Amino acid sequence: KERLEKELSELSSAHLFLKKERDSLETELKEFQKKNLVNTLRDENCQLQAKVEELSGVIKDHQHEVKSLRDQNNKLLSKLDRQRQINSDFRKEVDRVANQISTLDQPNDEHPSFDLGNKRILIVGGIIKFEAFYRKLIEERGGIFEYHDGYMNGGSNGLENMVRRADVVLCPVNCNSHNACSMVKRLSKKYEKPVNMLGNSSLSSISQALFEYQKMVSV
Repeated sequence: KERLEKELSELSSAHLFLKKERDSLETELKEFQKKNLVNTLRDENCQLQAKVEELSGVIKDHQHEVKSLRDQNNKLLSKLDRQRQINSDFRKEVDRVANQISTLDQPNDEHPSFDLGNKRILIVGGIIKFEAFYRKLIEERGGIFEYHDGYMNGGSNGLENMVRRADVVLCPVNCNSHNACSMVKRLSKKYEKPVNMLGNSSLSSISQALFEYQKMVSV
């Protein structure tokens, strides 16, 4: 009986303590509710979620931009490789042309010396970057040099004026537009100008054509 009474007393004390603890928690909860802490935390959480979504969108935009820049970079690298190859081929062609010029400057049976006698020579097409070489070849042999690149985007008036005042027209077909070649043939016929449609644009071919023209007019 005494043991049970003691346990009952202890339980009563524990019950009283728990009751006080419950009352204290209820008071604290009421204070939290009064201060709207729960609502404040909920609002902050919503704001953070919105910020996360916004940053996710920014990250995706940056990822797309990075991918686009990588694609552009790869294209530029590809163009750079092609340009390097073009430059390499051009240097080889320049060396070949330099050798041709050296050969042409030394008359022989294959490349005889001749004088164009102040005739106006029009070259249509060919390698644009070799215009200076074409000029040197013609002017050093007493001719008047004129050049048209063969592009007809600006119309045919410029080419027609050149053909009309030329004494002879040379038109390499391998480095030329079909439209330019057709126009040269038509204009040369219209103005009764001798025209030579060359198989290639090498200095040797042009030199040989000029030599044949000089022989023809000298007869």
